[in-house]
Amino acid sequence: AVVLDPQSWKLDRKGRPALLDLRKAISAADASNGLEVDFTAGFGAVPENVPAGLRRAVLLLAAHFREPDQ
Repeated sequence: AVVLDPQSWKLDRKGRPALLDLRKAISAADASNGLEVDFTAGFGAVPENVPAGLRRAVLLLAAHFREPDQ
């Protein structure tokens, strides 16, 4: 495993999906053996770190999908 210098790659957050450009970070020979990317996503380790509106939305959706069909 190799940790890449943050200056050697670029993240395009505007695109959907977001794109990670690693062309300057690794050579074609390195990439031919595969590539694994580890990243951390989310708002934090505890529920309080998640925005209140998003927590409420998740609860409403969970309740909706739990209701039996009538």
